[in-house]
Amino acid sequence: PQQPQPKESLLDKIKSNTPKIFISNSTNPFMNLALEDYIFQHTPISKPFTAQRLIFYTNSPCVVIGKNQNPWRETNFPLLNSLQIPLLRRRSGGGTVVHDLGNVNYSYITTRDMFSRSYFGKLIVDVINESMGLDKIKQNERGDIVTMNNDKLSGSAFKISRGKSYHHGTMLLNSNLDVLKKLLNKKERENVMEFECNAVDSVSSPVSNLGLENEKFIELVQDGFKKVYGSDVEVVEINDDDEGFNNNEIANIGKELHDWKWRFGGTPPFEMRLHNEEFNIDVSFKVEKGYAKKIDVITSDDDLKKSFQYLVQVVEDGEPVKFKGSDIAGFILHDELSEWIGNQIDGT
Repeated sequence: PQQPQPKESLLDKIKSNTPKIFISNSTNPFMNLALEDYIFQHTPISKPFTAQRLIFYTNSPCVVIGKNQNPWRETNFPLLNSLQIPLLRRRSGGGTVVHDLGNVNYSYITTRDMFSRSYFGKLIVDVINESMGLDKIKQNERGDIVTMNNDKLSGSAFKISRGKSYHHGTMLLNSNLDVLKKLLNKKERENVMEFECNAVDSVSSPVSNLGLENEKFIELVQDGFKKVYGSDVEVVEINDDDEGFNNNEIANIGKELHDWKWRFGGTPPFEMRLHNEEFNIDVSFKVEKGYAKKIDVITSDDDLKKSFQYLVQVVEDGEPVKFKGSDIAGFILHDELSEWIGNQIDGT
């Protein structure tokens, strides 16, 4: 009797030299970003290239910053922590985005030579407009997908590495835009906080929802991909509990993405200056790799200055002090200022 064929693993499918669509049914943001990276790493390169990939995933609420960004500057950190919303640093560039169950993330993988900032965005714009029978959305010069009034629906980020490239974006369909705006709102902290850093700043834009259901958006974009690469393109669904996510390599990438050293230590060196009106005091922190490296305190009140002596000394002695509100506040011997500074840094 014929031996049954061994079941094709997720890695076999990723390494196959045909176009594929991968849909994650997990909503774990760390695992979804790890899956995207895993697929990117293992997609084969051949001439001619025939292993284009399209990935879809939806995340539970989180904030995702670009590879070269500063989370203390980009987000309303105290609010993130009070709502227990995780912060992730992705491996591509670009600005800060909020994910929730009302938006779908898409990722298109091709070669370095075939890389284009506008190609896949145009495909999405065309299939959406065609399905609605009118021009409802367009692409701007930055490659973002916007409404006809220029409200942003989907920002884009890109990565080019080892002869391959990907373009990914997050499409706002039915997101909670009020929460999104609050998580990225830094205005209320501007009168007490200043930054000096070389990190990449996000470009702030008005945003809108497209109003399609998640499944409908995935179906339309999937059909657009199949029109280009063939109607027989295999669609691979990956569930939380199947072998796809029980994969050591994906789990290890997920752990790396979760690691404090990557999420916060990956921030370019910066200086944060805080001004407290009530006590008429200025405190500046120089931060490298997520650790406080130098503290300066400016005040005419000697007693107030003394309450920072312990913190200044510990940092000068080269002790590793993470730039976390609770860690910094623990060294300040003035209850009100200690709590205020902890709250300003990240709400802890």
